[in-house]
Amino acid sequence: LAEYPAVLEVSLPDGTVPPLDQWAVPRALRGETVREAEYHLRRKDTGESWIGSYNFAPIRDASGAIVGSVVVGRDITERSRAEVALRESEERFRTLFDHAADAIFLHESGGRLVDVNLAACDSLGYAHDELLGLHPTDFDVEITEAQLAKLDSELAAGRTHEFDSRHRRRDGSTFEVNVRCCPLSIGGRRFGLSIARDISDRKRAERELRDSQARLAAILESALDCIISIDIEGRVISFNASAERTFGRRASEVLGQPLVNLIVPSELREAFWLGMARFRETGAGPHLNHRIEMIGLHAD
Repeated sequence: LAEYPAVLEVSLPDGTVPPLDQWAVPRALRGETVREAEYHLRRKDTGESWIGSYNFAPIRDASGAIVGSVVVGRDITERSRAEVALRESEERFRTLFDHAADAIFLHESGGRLVDVNLAACDSLGYAHDELLGLHPTDFDVEITEAQLAKLDSELAAGRTHEFDSRHRRRDGSTFEVNVRCCPLSIGGRRFGLSIARDISDRKRAERELRDSQARLAAILESALDCIISIDIEGRVISFNASAERTFGRRASEVLGQPLVNLIVPSELREAFWLGMARFRETGAGPHLNHRIEMIGLHAD
């Protein structure tokens, strides 16, 4: 035993170097019985290192006196490395999970929440533990039990599912979300991972754009003047009702057609194309933002 330190370097899992009396054999000879004591060992002559798990106990004679020890060790290097890698992976996942900007919900089959991230707590106004055990119908305004059953079937089949809905905060206010659900397996158990993104601003912008487009369309259609829009290639992209009456053509017939072939007299077409070429190159033209008089062609 006294020769071991000349051959082996021994350390504990936390990196500390134990004195010789804390090695397995001396501890057993003092009467300790221990299971799965972990030691990190390295041979000084070869540099070979490994992690051992040791069970040890004293051997006693009929009178109870310690007369020896029994020590059983096994190499757990690969297992230990795998456990370290798993812990590091879990820590990375937890960091990403908790620092994600979107709300993330981990739920069992059927929907019961088993974990949520900080963004989920902030978005709904609940503490972490208050959300655990809740069901999606407790905070999702639009989802139904039938939809949840269908979603569970999709996840069980390994498919990802995405939908828009509304979430209700603790104070009763609601907000629009896009939810993306995907299947997840942890330790052989099946879970669903749902990522919810607040899309209130996007939806509001879309509604405002639709309203603006509707107002513009109403103005164009009710205007007494002809209003015609063309793209950079000179093709018609809008043709209001007044233009239909003035030129005798329906908007459905002229959209996408070159304007020059519809209402521009043949003697002015070269000048039209030269003006379009100048506009494409410079973004300017002599007649932009000016009212001019010219001859136009009627459909007949």
